[in-house]
Amino acid sequence: VHRRWACTWRYPAHVLPVIQGAIAQTGAEIKHAQDARKDRRGRLELMRLGVREYPHDARPYYYLGREMFGYGRWREAGDVLHRYLALGGFAPERSSAMRMLAGCCGALNDSELRVAWSLRACAESPHYREPWCSLAEAHLARNERAAAGEPRAHRVAAADHARGPLLA
Repeated sequence: VHRRWACTWRYPAHVLPVIQGAIAQTGAEIKHAQDARKDRRGRLELMRLGVREYPHDARPYYYLGREMFGYGRWREAGDVLHRYLALGGFAPERSSAMRMLAGCCGALNDSELRVAWSLRACAESPHYREPWCSLAEAHLARNERAAAGEPRAHRVAAADHARGPLLA
């Protein structure tokens, strides 16, 4: 809730309020739920518009890459997510982008890069469960059952991958 002229909205999709001046704390909580009845076909174009309008901002690239990933456009999603990672972002979202890149690699039958991106996701957000599950799934896809069950052994490898480049 904001005064009429105290806020502007940024991005055409996944909008973000930009508040001018002081913010009064109300304790109100906003819950966002997707309406499954709405047609989502126009969202992809809105997200592309966000990338064109804010080419140096990481946020629209993340959402465009995530949407393309959801549509199974693996190569396009990979390109957009690489751009997102080059621009920045915060650790949990970066880890999510890396997990999506791992998924793209898996869908394109590159199991080695799938493991590498999963390791990098673990290094980015080691305290979250999802990257470790992604890594285990990547190893299981390669029939590496012993590696899939040993997340502690991967922590050192994940830290090494965080320091070095993985694909351009």
